Amino acid sequence: MLPIAIPGYEITEVVREGLNTVIYRGVSNQQLVILKVLKAEYPSLEQITRLKHEYKVTENLELEGVVKVYGLETYQNRLILVAEDFGGISLKEFLVKEKSQKLPLIIFLSIAVQLAQGLVSLHKNQIIHKDIKPANIIINPQTGQVKLTDFSIASRLGQETACLTNPNQLEGTLAYASPEQTGRMNRSVDFRSDFYSLGVTFYEIITGHLPFISNDPLELVHCHLAKQPTPIQELNLEVPTVLVEIVNKLMEKNAEDRYQSAEGLLADLQQCLIELKQGKITSFTPGEYDKASQLLISQKLYGREKQVEILLEAFERVSNGGFELVLVGGYSGIGKTALINEILRGLTRRKGYFASGKFDQFQRNVPLAASIQAHRDLIRQLLTESEEHLKYWREKFTVALGANAQLIINIIPELELIIGAQPPVVELGAIETANRLNRTFQQFSQVFQSSNHPVVLFMDDLQWADIASLQALQTFMSDSTNCYCLVIAAYRDNEVSSTHPFMQTVEVIRQTGAKISDIQLKPLFVDDVTQLVADTLRAPLKNVTSLASLLFEKTQGNPFFLTQLFKSLYDSGLLSFETPLSSPLQGGQRGVWQWDLEKIHKQGVTDNVVELMINKIHKLAAPTQKILQLAACIGNKFDLQTLATVAQQSYSSVAEDLWSALTVGLIVPVGNNYLLPQVFGAQEIVEVIQGENIEYSFLHDRVQQAAYALIIEEQKQATHAKIGKLLLQKCSIVSSTEELEANIFKILNHLNMGIDLILESSEKIKLARLNLIAAQKAKASAAYDAALKYCRTGLSLLPIDSWQINYDLTLALHEKATEAAYFCREFEQMQLFGEILKQNAQTTLDQVKVYYFYILACIAQKQLPKSIAIGLEILELLGMLFPNSPTEADIQQALTETILLVPQSTIASIIDLPLMTNPKSLAILQILDAISSTTYFLNPPLYTLTTLAMMKLSVQDGNTPLSPVIYSQYGCILNAIINDIESTYQLGNLALNLLNSLADKTYAPKTLFITATFSTHWKSHFSESLALFNLGGQKALFVGDFEYGAWNYVYECRTEVLMGKPLNEVMYKISIFKAEIKKNKQQVSLNHIEMLEQMVINLMQESNNPSCLIGDVYNEEKSLIDYYNIKDGFSLVTLHLYKLTLSYIFESYNRATENIDKSVNYLAAASAIDIAQFYLYSSLSYLAVYNSVNSTQQNQYIEIVDTNQAKMQEWAHHAPMNYLHKFQLVEAEKFRNF
Repeated sequence: MLPIAIPGYEITEVVREGLNTVIYRGVSNQQLVILKVLKAEYPSLEQITRLKHEYKVTENLELEGVVKVYGLETYQNRLILVAEDFGGISLKEFLVKEKSQKLPLIIFLSIAVQLAQGLVSLHKNQIIHKDIKPANIIINPQTGQVKLTDFSIASRLGQETACLTNPNQLEGTLAYASPEQTGRMNRSVDFRSDFYSLGVTFYEIITGHLPFISNDPLELVHCHLAKQPTPIQELNLEVPTVLVEIVNKLMEKNAEDRYQSAEGLLADLQQCLIELKQGKITSFTPGEYDKASQLLISQKLYGREKQVEILLEAFERVSNGGFELVLVGGYSGIGKTALINEILRGLTRRKGYFASGKFDQFQRNVPLAASIQAHRDLIRQLLTESEEHLKYWREKFTVALGANAQLIINIIPELELIIGAQPPVVELGAIETANRLNRTFQQFSQVFQSSNHPVVLFMDDLQWADIASLQALQTFMSDSTNCYCLVIAAYRDNEVSSTHPFMQTVEVIRQTGAKISDIQLKPLFVDDVTQLVADTLRAPLKNVTSLASLLFEKTQGNPFFLTQLFKSLYDSGLLSFETPLSSPLQGGQRGVWQWDLEKIHKQGVTDNVVELMINKIHKLAAPTQKILQLAACIGNKFDLQTLATVAQQSYSSVAEDLWSALTVGLIVPVGNNYLLPQVFGAQEIVEVIQGENIEYSFLHDRVQQAAYALIIEEQKQATHAKIGKLLLQKCSIVSSTEELEANIFKILNHLNMGIDLILESSEKIKLARLNLIAAQKAKASAAYDAALKYCRTGLSLLPIDSWQINYDLTLALHEKATEAAYFCREFEQMQLFGEILKQNAQTTLDQVKVYYFYILACIAQKQLPKSIAIGLEILELLGMLFPNSPTEADIQQALTETILLVPQSTIASIIDLPLMTNPKSLAILQILDAISSTTYFLNPPLYTLTTLAMMKLSVQDGNTPLSPVIYSQYGCILNAIINDIESTYQLGNLALNLLNSLADKTYAPKTLFITATFSTHWKSHFSESLALFNLGGQKALFVGDFEYGAWNYVYECRTEVLMGKPLNEVMYKISIFKAEIKKNKQQVSLNHIEMLEQMVINLMQESNNPSCLIGDVYNEEKSLIDYYNIKDGFSLVTLHLYKLTLSYIFESYNRATENIDKSVNYLAAASAIDIAQFYLYSSLSYLAVYNSVNSTQQNQYIEIVDTNQAKMQEWAHHAPMNYLHKFQLVEAEKFRNF
């Protein structure tokens, strides 16, 4: 790259060109300088931030081993870092030049000592370099002077938590990164990370090779975590043993096993250098005079070996295709998260994904919070992958989500960055909307499950989970199609009883047969505490027994409390390190940790963890305390933008207040964006922060609890109310409905907590409207419990005369409350809301939704006759009167009117009708559809009459999404009453064609089912019906129609039996469909598929009584009672048809004729696809007993057979491929008998 012209500088040389920067040598005012320039004309925010951060970290440093920075300048659009030039080149370049001959040991040690001196200076100034490597070490070849450079990712925090991310996106350089820097080590990053990177650098200098080499980033991460490099002396025999031991100590996997101070390392290297100059390096123990420069509590897990084993074994099983739930229970601070994070080590080897979500104690009304967090985390991880991998994921998501992709984008916006903008989804009915969302989210989650990358989903604090989240967990764990997935649920076992919703959910999951492992974490034993103290203070166990006993007595072995109390003793000077390190060559002695138990007791150390955290917060400046209180109100995780809004301060001011909390570890940054307000000025940050999220989280729930406790009780409501109002104002300023809806739960979480302080009636109405918006959004997310809470809150804000002065709002809240109560199965509450609405509704149309959910509630409670009565009641109010028991005359009159309205010649033109817009007609159709299945089962004449009414309405007022169902049902009626197969088939085709032309596919499963059952097979091969059933089952998954999805499953299997498919294949399909039906809680169709399954079992296996449907799967004796009680003709005729079939096949002919007699009265309820089977086996059975009955019965049987055959012959004329062989078989039997 050619040198650029920079005013005030003479560029003399291009030193090095990197990916984002170019390093120049230059001269300014007769001073040699190094210029680090961003390459891009318009550099990214990350590139700018890193260069600014490097300047901020080093601008005031005057350290011997660190390159001095002179300034940060701007030229055109470029940032330029100006630094000293002491005539050096990078150590990487130096080693390349020296590669022809081995680097003399004296030169290596000289370099090593200077680097150690540089780290001593850095660490004393609370700076962690985080990217030590030969390219970031500058050496003057002539003088041998060595300095560290490139502080672009350096940290000024004592500890950082590395994020779990794609290895390609890790900070620093992967070949030199410490295990904890990979984010897969279950420990924080502190200054000892620099020792590991320095050890890798030393290893490379000494051997000429990196310790680990791989083109696969994950493999390289695994090496850092678990593998040992080739021993140094195998690569270079001349390296003294003690120097090998020093390098090995630097490169220990666990930070506790490395040097604990740069001073200790320096002492050992200086001793080596001095001895080498004297002739020979003798053997000594590295780290003998290493001192603990600060209290670094051991991050090893103590007393958890068995629990770690359980967790890792579960992960191994899911890595081989399993699907499991692991429950981790224990008190707050007991170490649940630390235990679970142990899985990160194994994750790397399996190339798995790990994502987590956390429920918040102060935000329990936010539905599906943790699940959404976890899946957003997964998507963000994917976004860091290569374009090739993103293409792979794009295809998988597109196939899995289909037309419903926008549903997921609505709750996980980042998905759009992978699959692009998606068309809006079609609005469905309430039940279908919920079913569709649940199913789509399930499909979305399953995309991540693969043998190539098993997935771990960690949900924390389930004791605070909302009902919608628990239902989602139950649904997810009950799905046997999940694989390569481990779900970990952590909860506080002291805050849940057996009746807690979470524990009840777990019990339901157990009953499904899901694999569940239980881990109960108990407090540490005193021996564990003693070992932790000994490891931390690097002292013999016997020396720390008294201190450990004190810590155990105060904390009762709670790990979080223990570590915080331990730190507080150090911070308050009650625990200190005495006697500074001196080099052994200077006659010094090793320092020790000291404490005074008597003084500690006099100080009155607290035994309450929240009180301890409050004391820590009290030590911070007043502005920081105040900002932490507001942050605690927002949640365990909070962002700078929101916090600045509620604090009514600038971003820079709030970030400054948070800095001291960051440095003492009460809060931790989420990602690296916390650096933005540190490097940009108060004015700059306002622009820079747009589109960026600067997040923090409390170190632990107990810290958040302590900060929240600092708010005076009387002020908590007011604080939340203020936060809510400010957040609402922010949305109002943006003037975006999307912005308001996106933040509605967050806003109302605060406003509703301050509800008692709202006195103005106009403000109450405004808040009621917001609660309605929240209820609608919660309902759309299938979070019905939350929706009901928001409705109740909204209703509580309305004045007594709200029906008169705020009719629309009051009506909407009551409608939504009725709906939410129905989905929550709170039927009494539903009735209460509904009756209030009915009493105050201004029009009948305003009552329709209430009646609709009344009908659904009756069906859900198996009050089927009542559901019909309610439907007829509202239909009468809408001006459509139906008799409870229609006569043949009623049906004939309605049929004649309909045929006159729709002659056969006009059927094809119906598809061109306009869309229906008449609200009354739409309401009538909604009610008629709601009761259609029930009337079909219990009152076929009424079903016929209501279907004819729907047909007339649709033809007169226009097509609706329901019209394909209506036309297919009308075809069914025509065939049943006047045997008009041509019109039936024509109407079936009309239904399918109209369905294809409509954007709204809500009724696709029902249309396909009815057409396949009652129309297609009259003129097309059964395989056509089979294809429609299969398609109907698939469509049901996308539109959420679990009822007709289930019926499509049942009849797909039933049709395969009719077609003579191998029974073992049918049984396999039944097992798959049955699991799906059971998961979707479709009890009626579940009963029918089990009835069919039992029939197939009887056909496949020997049985003492094969013509009876009694077995492990189904018991006809139990079911018959229910069928007769509710007059369920459809189930009765199906059962007796199956028994008739079995009786004939197994030659129980008398039992066959008994089942014929029991079926006759219910034939009107039989499906058309079954009716031919009835006539076939009816005829065959009568012919089988013909010679054993008297002449009168013979004549009756022959008459019935002839009648049956006349029908079969007619059907065979239209569809010989389905019915001719049946007709001929009976004719053959007749011929044999006569």
